[in-house]
Amino acid sequence: MLHNQTNVKEGQMSIVLENLSITKDKISAVLKRRWLACYMLYDWNYRHAEHTFATNEMERFQKAIETLNRDPCAASELNQKLTKAYNRVLMEDVNSFIRQHMKVWSADRTVVELELARAEAELLQC
Repeated sequence: MLHNQTNVKEGQMSIVLENLSITKDKISAVLKRRWLACYMLYDWNYRHAEHTFATNEMERFQKAIETLNRDPCAASELNQKLTKAYNRVLMEDVNSFIRQHMKVWSADRTVVELELARAEAELLQC
């Protein structure tokens, strides 16, 4: 559901969460796989990873929408910008996971990325 806001320039929209969906693209799929791989470095159970990803999905949607509400856009740009905002939020989640792994393991990013690559390779075999 979209509505005009009085402090938004003419032709631009502010977003309300209700009845709004985000179109995910190939980048979204790659980021989701990386997120799942990050999770599986803690708990090597794909079902747990999928469940946790789904549980946190609404929070990611809300963050993406908040991003667009700070920078309103024309209705014609909404779908593309919303997808881009969602991907950015998901990338931030992945980076947070990576930083946490680096801290817990006392390792640099290269070590974590190698373990992520191993986990992603396992995911691709599923």
